[in-house]
Amino acid sequence: MPGPLPTDREQLRHLLLNLLAALDTAPPSVLKAVAAERQRDLRGGCAPDAPSLTAADRLAMLVTAVGKVAHENGVEASDFPDKLRDTLIRVVAIGLGWLDHLGDPLDPDEADEPDEFDSPF
Repeated sequence: MPGPLPTDREQLRHLLLNLLAALDTAPPSVLKAVAAERQRDLRGGCAPDAPSLTAADRLAMLVTAVGKVAHENGVEASDFPDKLRDTLIRVVAIGLGWLDHLGDPLDPDEADEPDEFDSPF
């Protein structure tokens, strides 16, 4: 991820919206894989948009997935390209789930939602 880590809700929202915008150019197979991953999250009870999770929980999920991408892009990249692809799909699914949790900034019912993203920095 280029640039500094997000330190407040607006920076996080901007980062995740950029991720969503990138999906406009994604091949249909990638979009289908992301949708399947989101459905797996929802069925498994570990969805990043679950109301019981805190921002720290969601960040831990995302950082773990990004860490796996870093690992798979290093030593294992040439040996397991499908594993890297699956992990990148996971990162996108977590980001979209978090974005779903943040809600639609244009929805007037969500305008007064408290800011839950408390940075440890």
